[in-house]
Amino acid sequence: MQDIYDPKPLDRVVSLEQLPASNRSHVDELTLPTCKDLMQQPHSPYVSGSFLTQISTDIVWKMRRDGSRELTLPSTCRLKRYTSNEAKQCLKGKSLLFIGDSLTRYNYLSLAYFLEYDRWPYRFSKRAPQYCMDLDKESCSKLGPNICAEGDWGGWPDYLKVLGGNTDGGMFHGKMEVTEVRKLNGGSYEYISSSEHGQTTLRYAGENGWGGTEPYRGYKFTGCAKNATCRYTAKQYDLRAEQLADDNGFEWQYDSATHAFGSNGTDFLEQYAGTDYAVYNRGIWGKLPKDRAKIFMDSLYKLSGGKEKQQSRCFYRSTTSCERSTKDNMGSYEYNTIRAVAYEANCEYLDYNHITKALGQFHFRHPKPDRNLAFERSSVLWDAVHYQPWVYEELNNLLLNVLCNANQGF
Repeated sequence: MQDIYDPKPLDRVVSLEQLPASNRSHVDELTLPTCKDLMQQPHSPYVSGSFLTQISTDIVWKMRRDGSRELTLPSTCRLKRYTSNEAKQCLKGKSLLFIGDSLTRYNYLSLAYFLEYDRWPYRFSKRAPQYCMDLDKESCSKLGPNICAEGDWGGWPDYLKVLGGNTDGGMFHGKMEVTEVRKLNGGSYEYISSSEHGQTTLRYAGENGWGGTEPYRGYKFTGCAKNATCRYTAKQYDLRAEQLADDNGFEWQYDSATHAFGSNGTDFLEQYAGTDYAVYNRGIWGKLPKDRAKIFMDSLYKLSGGKEKQQSRCFYRSTTSCERSTKDNMGSYEYNTIRAVAYEANCEYLDYNHITKALGQFHFRHPKPDRNLAFERSSVLWDAVHYQPWVYEELNNLLLNVLCNANQGF
């Protein structure tokens, strides 16, 4: 292992633990209450879990033996590490909708994998085994193509087949429908878990494009995910791809994603009826204008039931940190502008930019990152904006803390 992981160069690397924290406290972590305990107290002011991502909350990423990091709140509370059974119990009968860019898609796929396989995806992509530091551990030694790294699969078409229905049902055993091909803007995914406690529905609506004004079109879900029949032979898949390439065949099409989620998007929005939790972000494509944010957040409030469903929730999820978002000052823009729009729509604000700020310190460079940051950068990011799978695991576990901690049922 020394030829791959030489500790000497790392002496000159700024580690995550060395980065300054705004309100760093030296409170012994074991003396802190659990975040779940705080949220379950009678008449708790913390019941919504919003404090878990607030900009005033101190964040530390603790190094694990395998080279990944665990998200901790060293002066606030101890995050619960959710098992898949606990997550299924919390989310049974619920419908979750993720909307946005490819980073949002990976959060969605990571959670779907967790529910399907009862464990998170391996923490590093196939292309980065050298960054997994403890090769005796299962999470390092069995690295293969990762659901959270499309480049592991040899091309976009092959990746989509694995997600949404090879002959054997692909990675999700026929329980995920993917209406997307490369030429489509966005694409829609639906995964429905099988559970003795009640099924959980996870849906994703993609939004791509720098302008936010690109055509938005696609197909309605067929329902195959519910009975695990999303299975296609190679010939069937190719025929489906040809059909999708025909503009006249689309079952819904709009001038942009904003129009699809707006007041005239009935054909599109009907497939997301019954949503309980909705999470939106598209910041990797640039700053979301305030007027468009209002249309999205108002729509998500209505989709998630509005005043009629008191337990339902909608969120704007701020853009995770990387070189691009830091350069664009995305965190400050969204915090000062989009956060207010989310609140006006009776939705909430998940400040993932604050949570991942330390991860954005490691910049991506072509053809190679600076040698002093090479190891750290590549153990966090596998390209300019996309994280190694362990980051999505941590962000999803945080989301489960926000959604489930107040639930007295387990």
